[in-house]
Amino acid sequence: MSGFHGHVAGCYENAEGHIIFDLTVADGNVFFWWPPDGEGSVLPSKRNKLNSPTYRWIFDPKAPNNSRVKPAEIFEINGEFSRIDDRFVTKPYNHFWQAQIDSTRPYDIAKCGPPVGGLFNVLGHFTWGERTKDVLWAVSEQ
Repeated sequence: MSGFHGHVAGCYENAEGHIIFDLTVADGNVFFWWPPDGEGSVLPSKRNKLNSPTYRWIFDPKAPNNSRVKPAEIFEINGEFSRIDDRFVTKPYNHFWQAQIDSTRPYDIAKCGPPVGGLFNVLGHFTWGERTKDVLWAVSEQ
């Protein structure tokens, strides 16, 4: 899989001794100001269409050398800067929160400024176990 790894939501060791590791993986270069060698800068219209789902990886420290690991689960949401409740750092958790990009809702450029890394306009709350999605969109009063 090719992608741009984002911020870690959290990780922990399960009862089998496997490392559960959750993070976003974008399908393109999120640092548009550092284009790949030999390529020009990316137009805003393209970079604002990046997709960044959240992946759950399970690593087995006892796996043979050179083993390849594929995502165990993919949460098809589009966001970045994931967080878990700090009380669960290095412990099993179900809930995580994430800045999201919802293209069906407006982005208030006058109040939020020009989008540098994406049109983050909602805050999402998600659970791995039940696969729930709860999104907060703070609409300003006109």
